[in-house]
Amino acid sequence: MKKKVELLSPAGDFECVRAAVQNGADAVYLGFSSFSARARCT
Repeated sequence: MKKKVELLSPAGDFECVRAAVQNGADAVYLGFSSFSARARCT
């Protein structure tokens, strides 16, 4: 049985979302500076 690979892309703004979708991304994720795992790293 073959498994489908999903392409997940980060996007910082709407232009990045558009570029990701136009280039075949199956999903896009966004992060916010105050709501992010990286914001709590030091």
